Amino acid sequence: MQALEGHPLTTYGNGKQTRSFCYVTDLVEGLIALMDSPVVVIGPINLGNPCEITISELATLVLQKTDSQSAIEPGPLPRDDPRQRCPDITRARQFLNWSPRVALEDGLEETVKYFASRTNLSAVVRNPAEAVEGRAAESTEGGGHSPRKLSMTSKILVTGGAGYIGSHTCKALAAAGYSPVVLDDLSAGHGWAVKWGPLVVADIADRARVSKALKEFGVRAVIHFAAHADVGESVQQPRKYFDNNVTKTLALLDTLLEAGVMKVVFSSSCATYGVPQELPITEDHPQEPINPYGASKLFVERILHWYERAYGMCHMNLRYFNAAGADPDGEIGEDHAPETHLVPIVIAAAQGMNSSVEIFGTDYDTADGTPVRDYVHVCDLATAHVKALDRLLSGGQSASVNLGAGRGHSIRDVISAVETVSGAAVPVVEGPRRPGDPPALIANPQLGQALLRWTPKKSDLQTIVRTAWEWHQKRFLPPRVEAREVNARSELI
Repeated sequence: MQALEGHPLTTYGNGKQTRSFCYVTDLVEGLIALMDSPVVVIGPINLGNPCEITISELATLVLQKTDSQSAIEPGPLPRDDPRQRCPDITRARQFLNWSPRVALEDGLEETVKYFASRTNLSAVVRNPAEAVEGRAAESTEGGGHSPRKLSMTSKILVTGGAGYIGSHTCKALAAAGYSPVVLDDLSAGHGWAVKWGPLVVADIADRARVSKALKEFGVRAVIHFAAHADVGESVQQPRKYFDNNVTKTLALLDTLLEAGVMKVVFSSSCATYGVPQELPITEDHPQEPINPYGASKLFVERILHWYERAYGMCHMNLRYFNAAGADPDGEIGEDHAPETHLVPIVIAAAQGMNSSVEIFGTDYDTADGTPVRDYVHVCDLATAHVKALDRLLSGGQSASVNLGAGRGHSIRDVISAVETVSGAAVPVVEGPRRPGDPPALIANPQLGQALLRWTPKKSDLQTIVRTAWEWHQKRFLPPRVEAREVNARSELI
C-alpha cells in the first residue's frame, strides 16, 4: 500500500535480514492437507516457503512490481528482530506431501493487483526477470550479484536445481558467469539450496509456467536434472518413473521447442548400461538397463537423439556414476529423505544416527568381497555440466559422455574412509547378495575429459568423505535417519 500510494518504504536496520513469504493459498492447502491426513501427526509442522529474500531485496521488488517511485528509507532495527527467519518444512513434505507451489514473485503480483484494485490505482506488474535484475542492482552493495552479471550474461534454466547435484551446478554456473534460473517443484529439492538465482516453483510438465519462465528470463539453454532417482523404488513403481522421467520430460522438450530453446544438457546415468560386460565402461558399451530408472534415462537419451535429427535440438548426455561429497565451503550438500546413498548412510552410522550399516553381499569377485563403485565428487560433476554447456553454446556437437573418476572403491573402502575422517567406528551388519547387483561399475572417463576439457579434481575418496562429513556435521539432522538397505543398486545414479 505504501508503494502504491507513493509513500516511502522503510527497511529496518541495513535491510540484510532474510525472510520467507508463503502465499495464502498455499497455506490454506497445507491446512486442508493436515485436516485430511490419515496419519496422526505428533508435534509441530511448519507451513511456509523455505525460499529466502532480504528485506532490501523485497522492497526493491515491490517497487518494480508497482512501478512506484517511492524511496527506500532505512529505519532503526528493533532489538528483538531476528537476522534470519526461514521455515524447515521437512515434516510437512514427509507427513502431508505438501510444499508451496506459488513462487514469491507470482504471489507478489497477485497481492499488488489486489491492493491496486482496492485503492483504484493501476499497478503495472513488470517482467519478473527485470525485477530480479533490478533487485540485484539494489543489493550489490550488500554482496549480491553485480547488475552486469545478471543483465548481460546467459540465463540458464536448471530443472531440479534445488536438488543435490542441481544446486552444486547452480553455484558452479554463477562462478562461471552464468545466471542460473531454478525450476523445481520442491518435491525432493530444498528451497534453502537455491542461492545463486531465482526459483520458479513449478512442475516441468506445466507448459504454461515453463513457457512463461523461458520467455520472461530470456533463457538460452537448459540443464535438465529433474527426475525421480531411487533405483529400488523404480522397480516397485515403474509407472511413477516413466511418467515423471519420460512423459514429463517430453512435455518439457516440446515447450523448449516452441520457445526456440535448442540447447539441452541432460543428466543421464551409468544405470543405462546395466550389468557391465567389461571394465572400465566406455560410452560405446551396450546400453541394456536392468531397472526402470535406467530405462527411463535411456529413453530420454533416445528422444534427444531424434529431436536433434528432426528439429535440430543439440544436447549433451552426461552419464555419471556415483555422485558423492559436498560443497567444500559448506553452503550446500546432500540431504535426501529418505536417504539411499552409501556415503551419507555410513556417515549417519558414524554420527550415531543409525545403529549400523547393512551390506548386502560380501562374496563378490572383488578385493574385499563387497561391490566396487566409481565415486565422483559432486563439485567435479557440477564443473562438467558447466563445460558441457560451454560446448553447446559455442557451437559444439551433441555427444554422450561418462563422468566418473575412473577408479573404483568398495563399500568397505568407503566405511574405512568414514571411520578415518570421523574418528568413530561404524557398526556393520553383513547380509546376502541381492539379485542384479553387479560386482563392479567403473567409468572410462577419457572421452568426457577430452571433449569437455574436464578433469575431476576433488574425486579422491578422502576429499569426498571429508567434505561430506563436514557438511553432515554442520547440517541439522533429525533425531534419527531412516535406516535403509545399502546395496549396489541404490548407488547406480
